Amino acid sequence: VTHRTAITINGTNFTPAMASTVPTNSVRFNIPGGTLATAKQALAVTYISATQIRAIVPDVNAAGSGLDATRTFVVTTTSGTATSGTFTYSAPAPTPANAGITNVVTNWAGATTPGYWSSSAASNVAANQPDTNHSLMAFNYNGTRYSTGNESNITSVLTSAGLTSGNGSGTTYATGNWRALPINTIEGTVPTSTGDPNLIVLASKIDGSSTAQVATAPTVAGLSVRDVLIDGIRGLNIGTGVTNLPSSSVLTFQASNILEGVVSDGIPDIMVSQVANPSNNSFSVYCFIDASGNIVGNPVQVALNGVNAVGTYKTDFFSLPAGQSLNTAVINGTATPGGNTRDVRLVAYRLTDFGITETNKGQVAQFKVMPSGTSDPAFMAYNRNSFVIPAPEIATQPVSQAVCPGSSATFTITAVSSGTELTYQWEKNGMPLVNGGNISGATTASLTINPVGAGDAAVYRCLVTNPSGAAFTNAAFLNTVILSATGSGACVGATNTTKFVEVGAQG
Repeated sequence: VTHRTAITINGTNFTPAMASTVPTNSVRFNIPGGTLATAKQALAVTYISATQIRAIVPDVNAAGSGLDATRTFVVTTTSGTATSGTFTYSAPAPTPANAGITNVVTNWAGATTPGYWSSSAASNVAANQPDTNHSLMAFNYNGTRYSTGNESNITSVLTSAGLTSGNGSGTTYATGNWRALPINTIEGTVPTSTGDPNLIVLASKIDGSSTAQVATAPTVAGLSVRDVLIDGIRGLNIGTGVTNLPSSSVLTFQASNILEGVVSDGIPDIMVSQVANPSNNSFSVYCFIDASGNIVGNPVQVALNGVNAVGTYKTDFFSLPAGQSLNTAVINGTATPGGNTRDVRLVAYRLTDFGITETNKGQVAQFKVMPSGTSDPAFMAYNRNSFVIPAPEIATQPVSQAVCPGSSATFTITAVSSGTELTYQWEKNGMPLVNGGNISGATTASLTINPVGAGDAAVYRCLVTNPSGAAFTNAAFLNTVILSATGSGACVGATNTTKFVEVGAQG
């Protein structure tokens, strides 16, 4: 157990009134023999039943990172009866001084230098502030630049930036293999408190407008927290994110089989992003655990308030329905937390920062994320060359197309996984499709629309899942063509004198 661990407490006379998404006296933690003055409130409490609750553990003052120490808890109910117990607490290690990412390269198409955006600091120059989806292509960590992959849609951007494959120094990059942690389900609910609102944050033109926040735009409607944490190339879209991810939203990922020789190679293994204003003295905690849930090595508290920003982007904010499950909550309106830009920060960690060694790495079964309640991630990522998460990976992306009314369109993808059987769900403008009418294959690797009508022009993508995680394909655009008096194209099968023009989703 460490700071921000969710522990289950069994007892009697528990009531729904004990539940809280903010610190509460209904459960308090202490040192053995401590007094009320030394007690710490639970960071949050979830009511499960009259005999069971779940509490988020605060920082209970163990001296020294990773040091195991006995701690106590006391539960006080509305009737005054109490349940108490003890547990072993492991204090998290601080973020290393050199953990901050110092430069990023993305594929922002609106960059002042065509084809890429390279940034190392916050900026108040509007022309240097991304305003739409863009994915991380490369980053500098501890003096070395790493790419996030070696496929052409990454290397072509790096070539545009004047970078070549090499050892990562100067104008070269060391080839990496990074992916977003493959979030499938998210625990907890959207908080009802308004102090630190749980919002979706998007770059300002994703909704199609540079002057307004449009919650009903096809590229916005239907978006969930999970969606914005795994979208983009390799899931590393840094133009979308979530603010104040609740502390009850504990995430775990299968992370066995740490590969040979990576523990001490000096290459980062975990990366965390922050795309809104960081809070002081509020830390998310990450750790590796064994098959029984025990911490392997030591936890690390992720602090971004002391990390220099690598860039600034233009923002829109969208609300989520308070009290609804984070698994199902989607954008339901707009929000105005103040300001129209936010800074971007990233930090990276090595396995050794978590106390992982060649001796204990075989004990690792999962990687665990315990949010602070004020963290604002665009993604949380891992080095695919360091350990294996058997979640889906997209091998072949869907291709955008333009078709004539009445004809057929098919989008096909290929996904791979070292885990169990994959499931597929195609989406149109962010909303799940079902078979029927002119739609078939909505839950397969190939989606067919036949016949295509004007209303089918939209943005399509596929969500691929298995028990270990999820991945989105890139977006594919379906455009239709309509009769035009002066158009320059002709539909297949039409007369030579019939002219058409492409309309619809574009892309």
